[in-house]
Amino acid sequence: PYELARGRDIRDVKNKVLDNCREIGLDGVVLVPTIVKGINDQEIGDIVNYAIDNRDIVRCINFQPVSITGRIDYEKRKEMRITIPDAITKIEGQTDNRITTEDWYPIPAMMNVGRALGLMKGEPTVELHSHFACGMATFLLFDKNGNYYPITEILDIEKLLEVLEDVCNLYVDRKRLAGIRSKFKLMGFLRHIKKKTFMRPIIEAFLNKGDYDSLAAFMHRVIMIGMMHFQDPFNLDLERVQHCSINYSTPDGRIIPFCTYNTIHREEVESSYLES
Repeated sequence: PYELARGRDIRDVKNKVLDNCREIGLDGVVLVPTIVKGINDQEIGDIVNYAIDNRDIVRCINFQPVSITGRIDYEKRKEMRITIPDAITKIEGQTDNRITTEDWYPIPAMMNVGRALGLMKGEPTVELHSHFACGMATFLLFDKNGNYYPITEILDIEKLLEVLEDVCNLYVDRKRLAGIRSKFKLMGFLRHIKKKTFMRPIIEAFLNKGDYDSLAAFMHRVIMIGMMHFQDPFNLDLERVQHCSINYSTPDGRIIPFCTYNTIHREEVESSYLES
């Protein structure tokens, strides 16, 4: 499949890259596979297993359903097109339902994590209001025996989102004793951690401190699985573009959303600033 998509099988090279990362202690590797229907969509589960096998250094897989550019007829485009829901459904089937379609959440669903922790610390964070259709994610959490669980088996995510919303509203509405009341709300949430034996201390530290070290401790016990579908001329959605959180800046001071830059503006911008 990789030869069909890229023209060459370089799995040995990629394995060597991971070996080199392991040797020098680089343990924040992100795998970014492009998924093409009919080419490698039957291997999505194997890619997840590959990341799990290398979880000592792999922190994330970010699947990218193919973005189709250039001249192509409708039938050929249909053969290649795969959407985020398609890919998530395939992951469920190819992992024997260990990672289900119910384990995923839109990326902006987690925005209140940073917002609530920033308000509690008095250090407002940058808020990235990406569109809900631009990406999905879940986390795999590992116990000391190497068994993995989707985060939805560990945490009541719906309850967490509800608590974080309440925390944010305490500050937005300038409620009395907002800081103390927020702490109580977060501590009360801890009883909703379903497998308390191995993840509670890590999650508790992150919710209490909300700093980089506690986040790093969490990330080193998980693999994030993300899904981001960059748009092409055939599925461009202006509402998604207006909520883009990945932008290009140009020398003339413009900020251009990623998907429109690659489908509309790239050639014009690059030709304007080429030097002979």
